[in-house]
Amino acid sequence: MFNTLISYIPYGVYAGVLTLALALGLQPLARQIGLLDNPGGRKKHAGNIPLIGGICLYITFAVTFFFASETIPELQWLVISTTLLLLVGIIDDFFDIRAIYKLLAQAGAAGLMVWGTDIHIDTIGYMADGSEVALGGFGYALTIIAVVGLINAFNMSDGIDGLAGMQALISTLAISAII
Repeated sequence: MFNTLISYIPYGVYAGVLTLALALGLQPLARQIGLLDNPGGRKKHAGNIPLIGGICLYITFAVTFFFASETIPELQWLVISTTLLLLVGIIDDFFDIRAIYKLLAQAGAAGLMVWGTDIHIDTIGYMADGSEVALGGFGYALTIIAVVGLINAFNMSDGIDGLAGMQALISTLAISAII
């Protein structure tokens, strides 16, 4: 297992370098088109900050998934779902859309992912007598609710620079260690 994790280090380095290059390269474009987070209200940062972190991560993940798609075909559905989320996020950054529309888009993206991969929560465990608690069709809905909750949990923790990214990194490493 440890050797498997070590074999992924070069991919992590490539992804990190690509993300950094994109962040540096997209800042002037973001400033030019007005894709900026302005201070004020509950936002205490100094100056106008380019809103490109999600775009940089999306491009890095899409490129990585493109190379891994032959070994893991389900990744195409993750790319499609995250594309929807990225587009809604960009529209929200420019026009500040209502929360219900963002929630519907998140549920739609989660639904696409669940439908396309058929990966869902099908059981919540076992009772004391050893019988399994199967969810049947409700498992699909529960999976969509869980994914939307996870999206919003990460979004809410994104107020501190780097916090959401670090949480994603730790989660990814933990999942990799389990697999």
